[in-house]
Amino acid sequence: GILESAPHMPGAFEHFTAFTDGFEVTSGHSTRILEAGDTARYPADVPHRIANRSGQVAKGLMILLYRSSRGETA
Repeated sequence: GILESAPHMPGAFEHFTAFTDGFEVTSGHSTRILEAGDTARYPADVPHRIANRSGQVAKGLMILLYRSSRGETA
């Protein structure tokens, strides 16, 4: 499957950790292939997506961070 996301609010950032092989993470014009145990950290205030390219059931964990206009993390 593929999770396609529109840009979140300015300053948003995601951390995605692959528990299985075969993930492809794209943020803006940058793409990265993840193996089990890899973590991608990328801007989420641009179009971004996470795709399972393995053909197998895939598992991962995503954390979405928002920064306030004062620089605080929420």
